Parts: sequence; structure tokens; C-alpha cells
Amino acid sequence: MACVEGTTGADLAPMTPLKSGEKELEEEQDQSSSLQAQPDSVRADNELSNKSRLQKQLAALMVILKMPGVKLAQLSQQLQVCLQDQLSERPGLQKQLAALTVLLRVPGSRFTELFEWLKARYSATTLFLLGSVLAQTAASWCSGLPIMAIERYAPQLIARYKIQPNAHQPTQKVLEMMRDVAGAQLGGAVISIIVQKLKIPFVDRVAERSVNAPLPSFPRILAELGANLLSWEVVFYTMHRLFHTQRFYKSVHKKHHTFKAPVALASAYATNVEHVFGDLFPGMVGSALLHIFANSSVVNIWAWAAFGSVLTNINHSGYYFPWFPFRECTMMHDYHHYSFYSQLGLFGWMDRLFGTDGGADYVKWRAENLRRILGRSA
Repeated sequence: MACVEGTTGADLAPMTPLKSGEKELEEEQDQSSSLQAQPDSVRADNELSNKSRLQKQLAALMVILKMPGVKLAQLSQQLQVCLQDQLSERPGLQKQLAALTVLLRVPGSRFTELFEWLKARYSATTLFLLGSVLAQTAASWCSGLPIMAIERYAPQLIARYKIQPNAHQPTQKVLEMMRDVAGAQLGGAVISIIVQKLKIPFVDRVAERSVNAPLPSFPRILAELGANLLSWEVVFYTMHRLFHTQRFYKSVHKKHHTFKAPVALASAYATNVEHVFGDLFPGMVGSALLHIFANSSVVNIWAWAAFGSVLTNINHSGYYFPWFPFRECTMMHDYHHYSFYSQLGLFGWMDRLFGTDGGADYVKWRAENLRRILGRSA
């Protein structure tokens, strides 16, 4: 009996924890089934209560950040509904808006037709190379000549805006500069034609992709102009500062600085080396990046070439036009020609970063000019 009782005790001993384990397993299953039976909102609250304090704060912050977007979407939807109600009540206004929409689309549709005609008539390489040169040349003369003509034949119309009022360039010097600029632009057109005739595979591939890219919308054109301006500020500043070093100034950049008080078309008065590395290269960097990463159209290149020419002409005009959006660029670049070294960039960002903005001297010079031109110091 003792033996049997010992055996029975030994057999019963391990059975106790086994039953306990089964009970724990059953309790876990009951908890799991009860959690699944809970509504999603209750379950989310339980999960949130298990999070740390930092996680709760981040979750609350995300909710707050999403609120403006939700409110904006609701407001936009309300405005659309309100506009539709107003239009439904006024059929005449609805017809006028429809007609205005059609008129606004006409330039785009006409340009699309013109661009397709150009693609059918000329090769992609011709449009890419020669088209860009023609866009730059046309914009250069169309923006530069009128300013110079007014300065020559009706100076009283814009005399109050002249930054250096006592500086005037001799007629012979201006004519020589204009012949030089025209010759450089003609040379660019000839080089474009020669490159086209050579049929370089790489150039042809770039041209084909650029010409066949989707035509840009107006917002896309503005966005790419902004990107080109940013890249131009960085690259142009770098090359311009390099040309002002002792090694390169006399042989490369001195020709451009013969105009201590510049005139509009003098923006393109430079040596061939400066044309390539100081003008063409800084202008191409942004367009090249946009071509590689954003499938930019040749139309954007034309727009940038034209816009860049107009901007540089006005920056070299010597006039601070209050209505011109980039008038501070004109003031800064005129000071560059006046002082020789300061204000090497376009917007002044790189100059402030590297300490070439002229400091207190430029601030004083600018204030004196603005006091005379606008009747105030800033």
C-alpha cells in the first residue's frame, strides 16, 4: 500500500500544474475573444492607453496638423457649392465665364498648333539649338534696344530712375559694343547650325527627348524659371568670382567692365571665354538638371533663354524701375560695376553668404540712391 500510495502521489503531482496551465490558456483565449468582440473605437482607446506619453503627444500633434488641411478641403468644397449655386441662379454669368475660359485656352491651343507645325517642318536638333539661340537673341534686342533708345532720344522720361545720373557713355563706345554683341550672337547661330549638320548622336538624343516632351503648363513654366534662377545664382556667382581673380580678370572679364556705368545691351559684351563659361554654362546647368530629372520641354528652354536675356539687360540698364519685380538685382549689379568687386551674384544670397555684399558701403550707397530716386531711403 505504501508503494501504491507513493506511486499515486508521484503521478498526481505533475497533474496539478498541467491543469493550471490549461486554465491560463483558456483565460487568454477568453481575453482574446473579448478583445475581438470590442468595437474598433474601444480597442483604439485601449491601444492608446498602452502607449508612452511621448507617443500620445505625437499622436495628438498629428491630429492637430491634419486639421488645417481638413478645414481647407471643407472650405474649398463649400466655395465650390456656393459658386455653383450662384452660377445656376445667373445663367448669363455662367455663359460669360465659359466664354472667358475658352478665350484663355486659345493662346495655348494656338501655340500647340504652331509648335506641331514647327516640329513637322524642322528637325528636333534645329529647334533645340537654333531655336534657343533665336529666342535669346530676339529677347535681348527687343528688351535692350527700347531702353537704350529712350535713354538716347527721350532721357527725361526715365532720368529720375537712373542709378548713376552723371554717368554717360560715348556714342562710339556704345555702337562698338552693339556690333560686338551682334557678332557674338551671330556666331552662336552659326555654331548651332554647324553642330546640327555634324549630327552628333548625343546632341540628337537630347534634342529628341526635349522636343518630344509634353508641352508645359503656365505654372510649370514659372516653376522651372524659378529653378533656373536658383541654379543661376549659385553657378554664376562661382564663375563670376573666379573671373575677378588676378589670374583671369585681365584676359577674360576686363572687357565687360569697360562699362563702369553699364547700359542694357552691355550685358552680353564679353570675351568668347566669358560667353561660354560665364554666361552659357551658368544658364545651362539648371536646364540640364531639369531635362535629366524632370523631362523638361524645349519650350521651357526657350522661355528661360528669353527671360534670362531680358533680366540681364534690365540689370545692366542702369535704371532702378520701381515697378520691376527684380529691381534690387539692378541696384546690386550697378553697384558691382561701380565698385568693381562687391555684389557678384544675382539676388545677393551668395554674396551675403561669402561676405562679398559690400557691407556698410553698399547699404549707404543704396540708401543715397533710393532717397534721390524715390524720395525715401528704403
